[in-house]
Amino acid sequence: MFIACSPVQEPSIDPNLQYLFEQRLSPDNALTAPDSFINLSQEIQILKGQLATSDPLPEIIKSTRAIIPKPDTNHQETPTYPPPHQTYNTAPTPKPIIEPTTVTTNTPAYAPRTVTPTVTPTVIPTATPSATDHFNKGVDLYKRGRYREAILEFNSSLKLSPKHPKGYLYRGRALNQSGQTQKGLVDIEFAIRLSPDFHSPYVDQGNILTNLKQYEKATKAYSKAISLRPQEPEAYYHRASLYRLLGIYDKSNFDYSKACSLADRYCNKLTELGICSEFQMKSKHVIWGKATSIRVSVWLQGKQIAEVMTGGRTKINAPYAIDLEICDSNGNSRVGKNLEFKLDKTWARETIRVATGENTMVNLTKSPYR
Repeated sequence: MFIACSPVQEPSIDPNLQYLFEQRLSPDNALTAPDSFINLSQEIQILKGQLATSDPLPEIIKSTRAIIPKPDTNHQETPTYPPPHQTYNTAPTPKPIIEPTTVTTNTPAYAPRTVTPTVTPTVIPTATPSATDHFNKGVDLYKRGRYREAILEFNSSLKLSPKHPKGYLYRGRALNQSGQTQKGLVDIEFAIRLSPDFHSPYVDQGNILTNLKQYEKATKAYSKAISLRPQEPEAYYHRASLYRLLGIYDKSNFDYSKACSLADRYCNKLTELGICSEFQMKSKHVIWGKATSIRVSVWLQGKQIAEVMTGGRTKINAPYAIDLEICDSNGNSRVGKNLEFKLDKTWARETIRVATGENTMVNLTKSPYR
């Protein structure tokens, strides 16, 4: 015998009540305060009565709902919990379908970020000045007349290169110019010991010794410089000045002339002192013509400087010729000076001026006035 049994139907649960129950029973939303605890069955009765009316939820439900986390307002999905002041529907609110929209912009799909690189400055180490650097700077200061500063640079140079002859030479010059003559002489003589064949220190040594009135030593120093470098004019010039100071004019004129032949900058001294140049020493002033006499003599400033015999038998309008030296025995120039003539013992009427390399015809006649 079979008994037909109908299947047991599970009671339907209102979706809203189910949602509230789940939220109420959740550990995160459970009421913990004693004064807010209520019986779960009481809540169900209240909710049932509330669903039948349109009155707002009781305060106890509001407090329960306040514990439920608020949905994210920025989220685009429809919240599963109905917002306040709305009736609870028996069916859940369907989710809105969001149609994708295409937004056209001028912004490129990928805009690379501009990164400004951090530049670390490169520190270039400063090179330590060498002995040559100090020396060159000292020479520049010396030429500008800043002798004390130049001495400091030469000191630094010689500390790095203690056997540099030019360093001692220029420091000696700077010391001499700054009034420390003896110290300067010591440096210059030390430069000579370091480099005996270096001619420049001998010239400076001669200059200092001349100022100290040690003329004999100064002459030897100039002569040594000339022997080392015979084509350097400076030693000739300074030795010529020393010879003139000592009254040795012939040697002085020769040295001045030699200096002029090696460098034009020394030639003004020849004109100033009336000294013959090397070219004038080799030049002559040729004077020729006719004279009625046996002898023709040439006179300069009351002194006879030349004499010749006339030619011919009768000695009347007899020819003569004189090769007159432009320079005297001391090297003094006769250029531009006035010459006079004598016919035997009688002065001639004519006079001329000495010129370099000239060839002058002079017919001499006796002057009746002398």
